[in-house]
Amino acid sequence: MACSAARPNAPARFSLPCERILQSAIVRRASAVAYERTGNGQQYGARALNITSDDFSAEPLDEWAPITVSQSAPEVANAVKELQAATEAVETDNGYAVTHPQERDLVVSDLKGGLQKLKSETVSVAWIRRTLSALKIASGRFTNTIKGQTIDGAMLAIKEFVKTHMSAALEHLWSLFT
Repeated sequence: MACSAARPNAPARFSLPCERILQSAIVRRASAVAYERTGNGQQYGARALNITSDDFSAEPLDEWAPITVSQSAPEVANAVKELQAATEAVETDNGYAVTHPQERDLVVSDLKGGLQKLKSETVSVAWIRRTLSALKIASGRFTNTIKGQTIDGAMLAIKEFVKTHMSAALEHLWSLFT
């Protein structure tokens, strides 16, 4: 299994198994690793940063765990409506289908999948992430257009949905920074 960043010189984003491997390696080496920066003599590394196994004690978030969706909630209805509009806007754009057919197919597929999950009884953090990624790609293609505004409206509606229905995921993410 390769644990590497998707793009060179970009912040690394690792899969969950790779992240656990890296966390374990950092903890094992915490007492033995301290790097000396040339020039000013500042130390960097696990020892200098006081990294311990307690820093990784929280159970990682299972991003595919189902989260119950209350279909009667106004945030859900609004997210479904806005995502439906954005999906139709992207899917019916012939210029996008001609100039970037593979990208368009990915975006439409992920938007339809996210829409289907929002309409069901459960959705996962991973599906919301995929849906938002597709909206971000489409937003870049339709910048400063009416379709771009529709896509941005869908992103805002999903943001409100996340705030009300995924508080456990947000609490977990917050715990990583406190």
